[in-house]
Amino acid sequence: MIAFEAFTLTKNQQSLANFITKNMDNIAFMTEKDIADACMVSSATVSRFWGAIGYKNFKTFKKSLHSQQTATPVTKTETTFNKYGQHPFLPMLNAHIHNLETTLTRLSEEDFRYSSQMLIDANCIHVYGNGAAQFMVDLVAFRLSRFDCKVNRIAPSGHEIFENLIHFQSSDVVVVFGFMNYSPELQVIFDLCQKQSIPVILITDRLISPMRDKAAAILYSERGENNEFHSLVSTLAIVEALILEVGRGKGASAITKLKQLQDIRKQYASKLPKQ
Repeated sequence: MIAFEAFTLTKNQQSLANFITKNMDNIAFMTEKDIADACMVSSATVSRFWGAIGYKNFKTFKKSLHSQQTATPVTKTETTFNKYGQHPFLPMLNAHIHNLETTLTRLSEEDFRYSSQMLIDANCIHVYGNGAAQFMVDLVAFRLSRFDCKVNRIAPSGHEIFENLIHFQSSDVVVVFGFMNYSPELQVIFDLCQKQSIPVILITDRLISPMRDKAAAILYSERGENNEFHSLVSTLAIVEALILEVGRGKGASAITKLKQLQDIRKQYASKLPKQ
């Protein structure tokens, strides 16, 4: 993904950046006039835009875009292997530290506090993530359930997602791990939440995305370079911090559930010993 936020853009150029972000898969098949018409700006504005984001012209931008889009899990992993060599432990730790530091600079403390309060107050917490983020969904559900929170995992894809969406209510909150493009599943979730006035907490590494305009709170998580193996270390740090805040905010009810868990474990320890 192109880091458009690194450049100082005019209002028209920001519109172009957002259009390109939303239509990344189709840009290669468009002309400058197509883009100008879609964004209701002049062709000259489009021509000047490439220089504003560090490219000679539209042709060089498309060439760069093609090289980014052809990155696959295989090439990302191979790039990471080549970068960190045969003994990647310390370099990887430094990369994780860099990701955490970047997350700290871009993460809004206000949005974090607002997110934790929404989770505390929610009747039900619905969580969505696909790909590698699915284990984050499981972690959120596992930890928050212990704090007397009602949690619903949303299916990652396909028609099964509708089975989860029918349980959405205005008193709920939705947590979305949005590290991918604005997929049809995400479009459906955001659209339904907007219609039912359900707030969405977006955890993402996208600095420009249609999802950002639709979220009630945005928690930025740095995952590394686009063409390298993506790390979820900073995402895990955000999730664990949120979980602790929710537990603290729930107070007595959270502690009561944990005590119940402890009592049940003691009662049946002989039948189901801890592995």
